[in-house]
Amino acid sequence: MKIAFFMPTPFSLGGEQRVTSIISNILLEYGYDITIICTDSKTKEDHNRYKLDKRIKIIYMQEKSAKDRTKTIFWKILSQINRKTNIMKKNERIIEKIYYNRDRCYLNSLISIINNEKIDYVIGIGGKYSILLTFIKDKILSKIIGWQHSSFDAYFNTKEINYWHEDKMYEKRISELDKYIVLTESDKIKIDKKFNIESIVINNPKSFVSKEISDLTKNNFLAAGRFNYVKGYDLLIEAFSIFAQKNKNWTLTIVGEGEDKDKIIKLVKQLNLEDRVKIDGFTNDIKKYMLNSSVYLLSSRWEGMPMVVLEAYEMGLPIISFDIDAMKELTNGIQTGIIVEKYNVNKYAQAMEKLASDKEEIQRLANNARKKSEDYSYEKIGEKWKELLNNN
Repeated sequence: MKIAFFMPTPFSLGGEQRVTSIISNILLEYGYDITIICTDSKTKEDHNRYKLDKRIKIIYMQEKSAKDRTKTIFWKILSQINRKTNIMKKNERIIEKIYYNRDRCYLNSLISIINNEKIDYVIGIGGKYSILLTFIKDKILSKIIGWQHSSFDAYFNTKEINYWHEDKMYEKRISELDKYIVLTESDKIKIDKKFNIESIVINNPKSFVSKEISDLTKNNFLAAGRFNYVKGYDLLIEAFSIFAQKNKNWTLTIVGEGEDKDKIIKLVKQLNLEDRVKIDGFTNDIKKYMLNSSVYLLSSRWEGMPMVVLEAYEMGLPIISFDIDAMKELTNGIQTGIIVEKYNVNKYAQAMEKLASDKEEIQRLANNARKKSEDYSYEKIGEKWKELLNNN
């Protein structure tokens, strides 16, 4: 069976890129023929970044012409105006036109690639690429699948971004997909109710199995991921600053790259935390950092299903997190950490104080985390993908 993923690129930094690489590798090992169709040919191929198997076929679409890029900018601006003003008042026909025209230059090429490669299933990565597939459904023989990579609230309830003021259009287009994947049961409940569909839950898998785990003796908190608004590192630094006034022993390490990195470094300096907060760049060896930490801190404003939490579980680290939907799934049935009221930095600091002063509680939660990690093995998640693809 031939499977194609449709996305910008698997080689840039990001959760979508990472999980697509992992799932592609899993399906390849199960005997599927895997292709990734990319709209971004400028990002340098780096198979080592997320260990994407080199046997996976990469097909690049033709870059947009200068004329097409100008059109894209126009339609993007129109979309941004609608998100801010709701000027189109959820008129799905006009919003559909925006999505169609913004990337219509790809569609004929996409049709040709899919049909020439004789793809059985083509999977759109994220909302935009899922929607694009619906515009060519009647011109290809493949079945089309949408794969939502963030939470329902991030997609539809977060002001002025993603699909804010575009839910009517999304409802119409999503019904054209053969199948629609979400990451958590919470998202399934919300999606199915709002759009009257029957979505399919497939969790993200953990990215590795480790014989080594943290010995939980290091007085260090760890956070990792892209430096952007979503990850909430501004909230994390504020909470750590409150914590650091009472605790003089524990440190914080943040690992990653991103557009807000300089802003966070500046905030660390403003709060005089340079000797307590270490900021490192992107790493392919997160295990090293987890072995030198005792608690993982998730400060995200929202997440689809954070793979770094699954990795922390595998390494035996308890979690402190804000109360976002993804963590409801990741703590279901067993306590693996402390869940804090959304964006309350004082309570987040209190949770840090609690674990920093209670090694027995850290150990108890760490044991639970290791047990919970078993739910996200390659085998269990791979079987869900096989069931989806083999159930015609």
